[in-house]
Amino acid sequence: MKLLRNVASVPTIICLHVIVVYGIQASPGLGAPLRESDFELTARLRPAGANLSREVRFSQGPNGSRYLEISLSSRTGSDLNIDGLSLEFPWLSKVSSDLLVSSGGTVMNYWPGRIADPSSKKENIESGTYLMARLDGRYSLVGFLTWNTFWSKLRFEGGRVKISADGEGRMVPAGETVRLEKLWIADGADWQDLLFAYADEIAREQHVKLKPQPNYVGWSTWDYYGRDWTAKNVTDNLDVLKRTVPAANLLQIDGGWWPARGDFMSFRKNLQPDGMKVLATRIRQAGLKAGIHFDGMRGDRSSAIAREHPDYFLHDQEGRMISEPQPNNDGERLDNTYFDFSNPAALDYTREVARNMRRNWGYDYIKIDFLIYGINEDIQKRALHGDASRRITPHNPSLTSVERLRLALKAWRQGMGEDAYFLACSAPFGLVFGIADGLRTGPDIFPNFNFYRLCSEANSSAFYLHGRVVWNDADYHVVRGKADEDKTLVRNPAKSGGNLTLNEAEMWSRYVGLFGGTKLNSDNLGLLREERKKLFREAAALPACSRYVPLDFWNHARDRHDSFHVMLGEAADGVYLAFFNWSDDARDYGVKGVNDEKLPALLLGDAETSFHQHAWTVRLPARHSVIYRLPPGTSFNAARKSLRVE
Repeated sequence: MKLLRNVASVPTIICLHVIVVYGIQASPGLGAPLRESDFELTARLRPAGANLSREVRFSQGPNGSRYLEISLSSRTGSDLNIDGLSLEFPWLSKVSSDLLVSSGGTVMNYWPGRIADPSSKKENIESGTYLMARLDGRYSLVGFLTWNTFWSKLRFEGGRVKISADGEGRMVPAGETVRLEKLWIADGADWQDLLFAYADEIAREQHVKLKPQPNYVGWSTWDYYGRDWTAKNVTDNLDVLKRTVPAANLLQIDGGWWPARGDFMSFRKNLQPDGMKVLATRIRQAGLKAGIHFDGMRGDRSSAIAREHPDYFLHDQEGRMISEPQPNNDGERLDNTYFDFSNPAALDYTREVARNMRRNWGYDYIKIDFLIYGINEDIQKRALHGDASRRITPHNPSLTSVERLRLALKAWRQGMGEDAYFLACSAPFGLVFGIADGLRTGPDIFPNFNFYRLCSEANSSAFYLHGRVVWNDADYHVVRGKADEDKTLVRNPAKSGGNLTLNEAEMWSRYVGLFGGTKLNSDNLGLLREERKKLFREAAALPACSRYVPLDFWNHARDRHDSFHVMLGEAADGVYLAFFNWSDDARDYGVKGVNDEKLPALLLGDAETSFHQHAWTVRLPARHSVIYRLPPGTSFNAARKSLRVE
C-alpha cells in the first residue's frame, strides 16, 4: 500500500492528487475509463500547516463493478480539524442532450428522488445515496455504501461526479486515521437490475438482517388528533377498528404523550397514573400490538431533562444551549433543543427510554422521528439560521453529527431489543440501514390529492430498497372529507379533508394497500362515512407487495408532484399491475409485453381497455386508478423486464 504525504504550502485549502492503490480497468459501458490522475481530493484543515496522508483503494466488484475507498491519516504532530472535504472524478464517457440522471432520495420530506435533464440546468443534481445516468440504452451508477462519518453528497456536473463531505471541524488526533464514505460504481444495460444490485451491495456492506415482511394493519392517533388526543380517543377508535377490520393487528400512539418534549420516561398529567402502560395493556388485550412514537433528536428547554441535564444537549462555542422556537397548533410556544449523543450519559438516557417503552410499558412497534434534526447542517439552518459566528460544539468534538446519530440509533436498538419493530422516520436514509427495520420513505401525509401524489412519488422512487435493505413506509391511510370531521380534529387547517373526492381517496387507498408498507388508518374511525371505511377495508385486504417497481420510472419524478403512474408489484399471491392517473386529464397507457391470449384480470377499479398492434391500452379518467392481477405463474422478474409502458 502506498502512502502519500501532503506537502502543500497552502495552510487552509490543500489539494491532494490521489494515487490509486489498485489498477483500474477501462469501463465497458457508459462510465468513463478511470486513470490514477483523474482523482482530485481537496481538504480544508485546521490549524495552518496541518498535513494528511491518504491511502486509496480502487478494487473490482461483481460484474465489472468497482469499489472506491479512501482513508486519511494525520501526520501532524498535534490534533487537526477537518472543516470540509471534496472529491472529484470523471464519471461518464460522453454527455449529450439525451442524457437523463436519476438522483436517489435521501430524506423523506426534504430530499426525495428525482429524474433530471442536465441540459436544462434548472437545479442541482445532488443526492446522499446514488446518481444514475441513462444514455444510448446504457446506464451507469455511482452510490454510497457507507454513511459512517461525514454528511456527504454526490453531485453531477458536466459528466463528472463531485463529492462533498461536511467535516464539521471533526478532530483527528495525531497519527490517527479517518475514512471517507465507501463508493460503488457500476455500469449496466438494465436500470432496474442496477438499482436492485446497488441495494444488495448496501445490504452486504451494512450487514442487513431484514426481518420477515411485516403485515401491520391498524390505526394511529396522529393525522386526525395531532398531539391533542385523549385516552378515550384511543379506546374509542380501537373499538371501531376491531369492528371495521377484524384482522387489524396494530395501534400506534403518535406524538404528544410526553409532558414536555425530551421527558420520555414519563407522560402528561391527564394520562396519569401509569397511562402509557395501561394504554398498551388495553391495546394488547384487544389482540393488537401496541406502537409508540417519540422525537429522537429533540427536547425542549422547558423539559425536566433539559433543566436537570443541560449537558445532554448541544451547545455552541460560547456554551449557549442551541434551541429553535416552534409555535404549536394550540398557540403554545415550544423551544426545541437538540440531544448531544456524543455525551455517553445522553446515550444512556435514550437507551433507557427505548428499553422502558419496550420492556416496561409494553410497546412492540417503536417509531423514532425527526432523525434528520441530528445532522449539523440541518441544525445550522433550522436553529442557527446559518449564523457563521455560532458553531455547534458537541461534548466530544472528535465525533461528527453522523457519528453521533449512528451512536443514538444503535443505543435505541439495544434498548428496545431485536424483537421490537423499529421504524425510522424523517431519517437520513443511509444512516439507519442495518439498524432500523422500517424506513419512512413518503413525506407526512395530509388528506388532499397533492399530498397523495407527493407521498407516492417519494415512496415509489425508493423502490429498490424495499425488501432488500429496509421495509418502505409511505405513511398513513387517510381518506376523510369535511363530512368526516368534528371539533376534535387537530387545529391545523391543512388537516381538514375539505372536498376530497371519493375517487381521489380511492387512489391513495389502493396505493397504500399494495405499495405503502404498514397500513395504519389515521382518520376518526367513528365519524368516517361507510364509503370511506370501505376504502380502508379494501386497502387492508390488498396484499402488501414485497417488491415493486415503477415501470415508467424515467418519465416522471421531475418535481415533487410528478408521481409515477404505472406500478408493478409482487405479493405472496401473485404479481400486480396498477395504474394511477395522477394527472388532471384522461390518459391512455400502452403496455407492450402483455399476452393478448391471457390478459391481466381486473381486481379493483374500472377502465376502458383494448388490444391493438401488440399493445394493451388502458384508458383512465383523471384522478382515477385501477389494479390488475397478472396471470397465475407470472414471474415478477420476467414481467419487470418484458413490460414496457408508453
